Amino acid sequence: MVFQDINYSQIQVPEKTIHPAKIIDRVFSFVIDYLVISPFVMFALYLVFNNGFVFAKNNPLAPENDLFYVLMVTAFLLLFSLVQLLFVEIWRATPGQYFLKIRFEFDEVNSMSMVRLYFRQILFWFSFAFLGIPFLSVLTNKRRRTFYDQVADVSVVTAKAEAFTFTFEHEFKYWRALVATLTVFFVFIFSTFVWTNYKNIVNRSISFAQLQDKKFFCDGLESFEYAKRLEAAVALNLVNQLSDECLNREADFVLWKQKYDSYSMAYYAKSLTTDDNEKEAKYLTQACEGQSEDKSLGCRIAKAFESQQFEALYQSLTDETVMSEGLLTDVLKYEIALKLDKTDEAEANFENLAQYNHLKPVRKYQLLEMLAEGDVVEENQRAPASVSDNEIEAYTKVKPEAEVPETQILKSQRHGKIMELLENL
Repeated sequence: MVFQDINYSQIQVPEKTIHPAKIIDRVFSFVIDYLVISPFVMFALYLVFNNGFVFAKNNPLAPENDLFYVLMVTAFLLLFSLVQLLFVEIWRATPGQYFLKIRFEFDEVNSMSMVRLYFRQILFWFSFAFLGIPFLSVLTNKRRRTFYDQVADVSVVTAKAEAFTFTFEHEFKYWRALVATLTVFFVFIFSTFVWTNYKNIVNRSISFAQLQDKKFFCDGLESFEYAKRLEAAVALNLVNQLSDECLNREADFVLWKQKYDSYSMAYYAKSLTTDDNEKEAKYLTQACEGQSEDKSLGCRIAKAFESQQFEALYQSLTDETVMSEGLLTDVLKYEIALKLDKTDEAEANFENLAQYNHLKPVRKYQLLEMLAEGDVVEENQRAPASVSDNEIEAYTKVKPEAEVPETQILKSQRHGKIMELLENL
């Protein structure tokens, strides 16, 4: 009796029959993909980066445009390849390949297949950077595989072929974890790179640097943060420490940046620099167009100066629930408190300006205010000017129970502060 060999199997694994896709079909499949997918990709990029597109259109010669175009081309290629990958996941073919009845065949199907295919799509785009020469590798391969097909271990065929798959599940779980980690890392790095550079584009930092090199902006604002320059310029202009021409340039640059949330303060600044009453009224109105008073400091100030409602403005500036801080806010609190005869509050607000003593224009402003205050005390109180600081000190040591004239103490303190400011100028 002849027994069948238990090691023999009647189940035969058919050899894969590969019919490479014609080159012309592959070319036309890309053309179809581009025509179908690119409008959706461009629309998505326009929604996300709308500010950059509008700015580039209105200012074609701006230096930020070069960086913006590089970022948009990179984002377009990555997003286009991702959309193709989604179609391959569903149909095993891109829209163009599906229409021409060709598709991808993976020599080894595993969890890395989609990652390899995405990498293939990126290499496909890079081939254009080398004048299309890498495409010629399709002519030297029997299976009509380009170099990026071989890197991804994939073929483009005209008929579906079942691939004999070997899986090593235990080993692949580590590879999957590694690939997932690396993917998240590179996505984070790329997203950070895009966001950082796009933020520079939106803020027009490159244009600002070039204009600054050309001495377009006036001196005196170098110490202020880039985002706070306009508010600082308005504050210094209100207290006569910055010319109208300098403020006008700062406002024009902010309006040129086309950042809607900055328009309010820019238009208020323009109202300070014009001699035309009609233009001033127009700028004050524009400062509040589409702006919320609670969120827009420029709108609040414009309305107060237009309607002379300084009490309401002062209350909003001192309200802790309303986010208002910075040099402009502190200067306005001091100046408006003086105007409203809130002497004690004005004094406290003036003391608060000491936090800006590292800025020379603010020190000059404080010095002038102290000198002006001294003139008022001299005129109103007729205090004798012959009493020195040493005499006050001696007077308090000899007669501690007696009261030193308040006027003399104030004069002594003010004299010390003035000398300190003069030394720092």
